[in-house]
Amino acid sequence: MVGISLIPRKMNKIPEEKIREIKKKYKVSAIDTYHGEFVFCEGKKKIWRYLETEEKMTWRDKHMPCSNCGRTPSEDRHDGCIANLPGVNYACCGHGIKGLGYLSMSNGTLIYERDTPELFFATIKMLKEKRDKLQQTSISIV
Repeated sequence: MVGISLIPRKMNKIPEEKIREIKKKYKVSAIDTYHGEFVFCEGKKKIWRYLETEEKMTWRDKHMPCSNCGRTPSEDRHDGCIANLPGVNYACCGHGIKGLGYLSMSNGTLIYERDTPELFFATIKMLKEKRDKLQQTSISIV
């Protein structure tokens, strides 16, 4: 049995028919998402493939653009649209999958989009403004 830890995209549902097709063809050990694309793990081989095309994921895919905003990850592999937010250790924008985003703050607070979407988006907006203000200040000092 494969556990599906997915939340449907804004406009699309989990592609159930394609998942059934893949399960007949491969020994599937996991189904997940990567930058907004559905992916699956091919059993004990631990080969990750894209659900839609069945192509193997490669090292290049670590730099693929977000399927929602089109930005590539920052050099330190943060999501391009929310990179370098002050006071944030780790974050995910959700890549267009409603409810998937999260913020892991440096003070230990975790904010999950699925639990408190209003707080999640308000915090991102506030931190982006703070980041941009800090960047403008540092540019004018130099």
